[in-house]
Parts: sequence; C-alpha cells; structure tokens
Amino acid sequence: MWSDIKSSYGVGFRFALAFPLIFLIPPVVEFVQHIIEWRIGMFEGLGQAEALATHPARTGFGYVKFAALLIVGLWLSRFIHSGGDRRVTGAVGLRTITAFIPVIIVFLALDFGQGALKPWTSADALGQAGAALAGIGLFLLGSILQVLLAGWRVGVALGDRRMRFLASIRKSLPVLFPGMALYFVVFLPLLVLHELMNLGMILSGEGPAMWALFVADSLFVGLIAAALWNVFHAIYRRALEKAGEPPLAL
Repeated sequence: MWSDIKSSYGVGFRFALAFPLIFLIPPVVEFVQHIIEWRIGMFEGLGQAEALATHPARTGFGYVKFAALLIVGLWLSRFIHSGGDRRVTGAVGLRTITAFIPVIIVFLALDFGQGALKPWTSADALGQAGAALAGIGLFLLGSILQVLLAGWRVGVALGDRRMRFLASIRKSLPVLFPGMALYFVVFLPLLVLHELMNLGMILSGEGPAMWALFVADSLFVGLIAAALWNVFHAIYRRALEKAGEPPLAL
C-alpha cells in the first residue's frame, strides 16, 4: 500500500510537467468557482460562508467542477497505467470520450442525489447529532461506491471491456476494505488541506492573500484529482489481480 500512497502524492507533479494544459482543467474550473464564491459574498465572513454554501450559483457550478475532475481522468488513467508514456496518454480519441459519457452521467447523478438529501439530513431535520451521523453515513456510502466503481471508470478510460459497470462492482468487492483504506489515507489529508485553504480565504479578507489562496487552492485541486485517479487505478489493478486476470496492454 505504501507504494500506492507515495505514487498518489507524486503523480500530479509528473502529469503537470508532461501535460500542463490537461492538468490545468480542474484548477481553471476551481478558480472560476472561487470567483463565483467571491462575487456572491462567501468570503465576507464565516457566517456568510455558511449561509451561502448552498447558493444556486455555487452549487450549480459545482457540477461543472465535478465533471472536470472526471474528464481529466481520461488522460490520467492512461498516464498512470502506461508509466507516463506520452503516446499512450495522448491517444484519447472520440470513441473513448463517447464511451466515458455514461461515467460522467452516473457520477454526476450520484453527486446530485447526495446533494438532494441534504434538506432531510440537516441539523434542522435531524438535530446536531443526527445530522452528524447522517453526514458520516453518506460519506461512507459515497466512499464505498467510489471504490466499487473505481475499476469501471478506469476501465472505460483504458478501453478495458473486462471492467464494465457490474463487473467492476463484482471484482472490486474482494478488495473493498483495502481499497477504502487507501482511499481514506490518500484523500482525507488532501481534503483537510483543501478546507484549510478555503478557511484561509474567508479569514484573510478581500486582499492579495485571498487571491494568492485562490491560485494555490486551484492548483492544489489539480493535485487532488491526480492523487484520486491514482487511487482508482490502484483499486482497478488490485481487483484484476484478485480475479487472476492480467493487466491490460495498451
């Protein structure tokens, strides 16, 4: 597991150097979202940030950001699988993009469904303790789905027909717990740093420090995307190994 953790934190820098324009897809979208948040007044104080967290402009553009994090995986999956081969990584044609559309739709639908549950899992509906438990439960459920469908999203990007939707779930079940452990160990520290930078934007006031944090956090989101796709590829690889199937040759 250590090698997967180490590579997850390093792959973003290698990918950024090899394919800077593709790497910048999530950071550019994240920066635009910060501009939207600034324009609606989210960074005027902690109270404003909390009150405007579900503003339609912010949540609506959030789906664009989520789609960007998915789309960049088309190239990241191939980059990771090929060991950084530029030819293999760049060979993303129209057929691959078309095949990836269901992946985008399914994960956007899951994200939308989780957001739609918020009124029924809020503190107003369940109380503070109930809302906290519901939040943890939804996070764990989302994490399980991330692991079980990791093989599918990577398999589509690679053109591996052995990892269709149901096959991904079936083959990933034996590696569910180590997959979740890897997901948490890699993702949670990155999430904490991301949230701390967002808190810094609120506390810094509307000055140069806020804009510097906009840039830093946006670039950091690019590294988060690369780290997560490395985790998904590791789960895909382990699921195939557990099923006794050889790695795909590109």
